[in-house]
Amino acid sequence: MQLKERNLDKNLLPIHILLIKFYVNENINIKNRIKMKKIILTIVAIFIASSFVSAHPAKKVNLTYKNGVLKIEAVHGVKDPAKHYIKTLQIKVDDKVVKEINLDKQSSSLSEVTEVSLPGLKKGAKIKVKSTCSQFGSKQGKLTVE
Repeated sequence: MQLKERNLDKNLLPIHILLIKFYVNENINIKNRIKMKKIILTIVAIFIASSFVSAHPAKKVNLTYKNGVLKIEAVHGVKDPAKHYIKTLQIKVDDKVVKEINLDKQSSSLSEVTEVSLPGLKKGAKIKVKSTCSQFGSKQGKLTVE
C-alpha cells in the first residue's frame, strides 16, 4: 500500500492515517469503500445507542380513582431511584391541566406511587396522566371516571 505524501498530515491520529490510506489507495474499489462506510456508520450507531440503554420511560401508568382521590402508579424499574426516576407527573382532566407534580426521586426502585386529591369529578370525566422520566421518554395513562 502506497501513501501519497502530499495528503499526509503528521498531526493526525493513527485512525485518521488509516482512513487516509484507505481512501488514497487507488487499488481499493468502490465496493470496499461502501463496506468501510457501513462499518464506520455501524460503530457510530452502536456508540449512540449504548448511551440510551439505561434511559427509558415508564412501562405503564396505572390509574385508579376512588372517593375523590386519584392513585397514580408509574411502573418504572430502575437500579438507583435517586438518579433515574419519574421526574414529572402531569394530570389532565378533560384535556385541561389541573396539576403538575415535580419529583426529585422515585418512591421505590420498581415504581412511583402518588396519591392526589381531585374531589368532585363527575362520572364520564376523562383523566390523563403523563409521566416523564428524568433521563428519557414519557408514558401516559388514561382513566374515565365511573
